[in-house]
Amino acid sequence: ITAFLLYSCTEFPLWYVKYLLIFVFFIALLEEKYWLISVSVKKVITLLSIILMLGSMIYLKDFIKIHQTFSQVKNVELSEQALKDSYVAMPNTFGLLKFKEQFLFYYLPVNSQNIDYKIELAERVVPSDLNQSSLFKYGQLLALDQQTDMASTAFKSSCALEIHNNCTQITDRLSQLSLQDPLIYTQYYNDVTEWVTDYNN
Repeated sequence: ITAFLLYSCTEFPLWYVKYLLIFVFFIALLEEKYWLISVSVKKVITLLSIILMLGSMIYLKDFIKIHQTFSQVKNVELSEQALKDSYVAMPNTFGLLKFKEQFLFYYLPVNSQNIDYKIELAERVVPSDLNQSSLFKYGQLLALDQQTDMASTAFKSSCALEIHNNCTQITDRLSQLSLQDPLIYTQYYNDVTEWVTDYNN
């Protein structure tokens, strides 16, 4: 029971029926003497339960607001300033701050404007939300900042997540970018293509 309660502090096992049934089974095995507690202790437990319930409601309200902001911006193209205004308007709830930064990182355009800030933001977001898109965007920002080696590593890391498909999505995107901006992206397209070829051989 203690293990379940500790686990529930970091994830949500009791949201799943299979874990909930196991938890209830162990609760049922407790001897009656463990349930016999004084009235004062019951009052404390009741008060804590009410506080936790109110806190959960506040968290849920803030999470819904963040989710709604994601949904609204997803369907509308906003300027950088409008995105930052949306970011500032989102709640600063403890435990949900990473979602705010993810929001800003995913929707900020890839250009050289405020490039240092965008790279710093990427370095906070990417490790906690490691996927192809975030790594590829991080690589683009590094490429624009002329950090060649790190950009190449980011593109290859993004590619590695799709290596079972010969990295076609990443090489296709780099190919398109190299046509649009050959001075920046051609070297990365050649580098990643060569890396994939060497891997397959």
